[in-house]
Amino acid sequence: MSKKYLSRSQILKGGTLKRAEVEVPELEEGGVVLVRELTADEMYKLQTLAQRQDNKHSFSVQSCAWCIIDETGQSVLTTADITELAKKSYGIIKRIADKIAELSGLGNEQNPTEDAKENFTETQPGDSPLD
Repeated sequence: MSKKYLSRSQILKGGTLKRAEVEVPELEEGGVVLVRELTADEMYKLQTLAQRQDNKHSFSVQSCAWCIIDETGQSVLTTADITELAKKSYGIIKRIADKIAELSGLGNEQNPTEDAKENFTETQPGDSPLD
């Protein structure tokens, strides 16, 4: 079988972000949130945030704010919700963020959020998260 190289338009229009459900019964009985993986742009933004000294919000809170979605794929939360989200139980936020990190291919299975944070603090030569 021969390989089929994708065209520019096929690359730019193709693919969907992986999704998964995360149970959060602590927020509401039977509660579930739908999450998606991070985009490449969001990964670069998180890397930049991780390097800032004045960053108030963790990888976990920021990734939850971006990646908790509704059935249509639209974000449920906004930037304005980050402060309130940061006041929720760390266990809940970590559980959700771990699933986002797993879907995004970050970290190891035991502790993807911690591994992701470590990866973000090390910029590789030639990386430019602000491009």
